[in-house]
Amino acid sequence: MGKRSWIADHFLSLLFLAGALCFIVFVFWQVIRRENALEQLDATIGVFESPEGAFDGIDVSHHQGFIDWTSVAAEGKVKFVYVKATEGSTLVDPSYRENVEGARKQGILVGSYHFLSSLSDVVGQFINFSREVKREEQDLLPMIDVEWSGMSQWTPRQMQDSLALFAYLVQEYYGVQPLIYADAKFYGQRLTPRFDDFPLFIAHYREFPPVVEKAHRLYLWQRDEHGRVAGIEKDVDLDVLTKGTTLSDIMIGE
Repeated sequence: MGKRSWIADHFLSLLFLAGALCFIVFVFWQVIRRENALEQLDATIGVFESPEGAFDGIDVSHHQGFIDWTSVAAEGKVKFVYVKATEGSTLVDPSYRENVEGARKQGILVGSYHFLSSLSDVVGQFINFSREVKREEQDLLPMIDVEWSGMSQWTPRQMQDSLALFAYLVQEYYGVQPLIYADAKFYGQRLTPRFDDFPLFIAHYREFPPVVEKAHRLYLWQRDEHGRVAGIEKDVDLDVLTKGTTLSDIMIGE
């Protein structure tokens, strides 16, 4: 037998070195991809710049139980609150009046929302909402809550037409375009691009804000559905003003 070649003698070492180099290249490529993705996200609506867990406001309903608004205000974190007012054509949230009066008394900006239901006539739903939500008690734009759970009886076209009608009635009565609330997936599959010109409030429980590519006014991001706030014993939604948005952008005005 002849002498073994140097390559043969060091084959395992060379194989290990080649594997290590491939791994390093792969990791480097993943880092570049992540940086590019973040740059693209920042170019679209910006990356939220406050510390993780920070928030600007909350939204509440009777599901939060009794709320000690004095304690909520004393903590100093809650700048605004959206309060559930109505659902469908007959339901009024039993805590609505108490929550509106309690929050306003403590100087917290208040807005009201309606949960849109495919089980009720749209005009009847608006009448229910307008009876409860007094223009002079509102600091923030009215909001329409559109969720999978409320839309089961409508086709996609009926869903959009019903939302458009409710939004039109709100604008005629209150003099402002309403915020439209939906989770990111629902909005992308059912509402865009028809409602991209509306002020939007998007639920997206991730590290970074949602991306709605053609939205002109993505004002609010619901970042956490299990937040904890002093004065509220149960979990509460935490809401963030997106980059470039100020409280004045969501206020109802004179």
